[in-house]
Amino acid sequence: MGETNEAGEQFSVRLIATLQNSLAYQNLGFRLDTSAGEIGDRICAHVYTRLTATDAGGNQTAVSAAELGGSYVYAIIVDGIPAQGAVSITATPFATDQDSVTVYSGETFRLFFEDGSFRGYTVVESTPEEEGEGTHVSFPQA
Repeated sequence: MGETNEAGEQFSVRLIATLQNSLAYQNLGFRLDTSAGEIGDRICAHVYTRLTATDAGGNQTAVSAAELGGSYVYAIIVDGIPAQGAVSITATPFATDQDSVTVYSGETFRLFFEDGSFRGYTVVESTPEEEGEGTHVSFPQA
């Protein structure tokens, strides 16, 4: 899930979400916040039907959108996360229409890391005003 830089001071995390049946959006992305500081919206430039990840040992794992319950998968990499101590990342997948109006906001997840290692996640409860309508977005289970 993460990659630590050579100095061991920071790591990166790839977040993925699925999109079902439609590409009729202007933007897809994630709203991000970390315990180390706010990041804001990150837009995904591409959608895929399959992704491949390589871990530090060179082992590759492929996952398809269909395996995750969608038609397409999109991803971003969050860089510069402190590799020392406890850090959390809060991520909400979203989609905007041609007028940049948010038309979908998915489930919010909070990911927990300790000294650069993934420790788990939780779903953050939303209020009715925060809930959006649209396609289903899901994250892989840890």
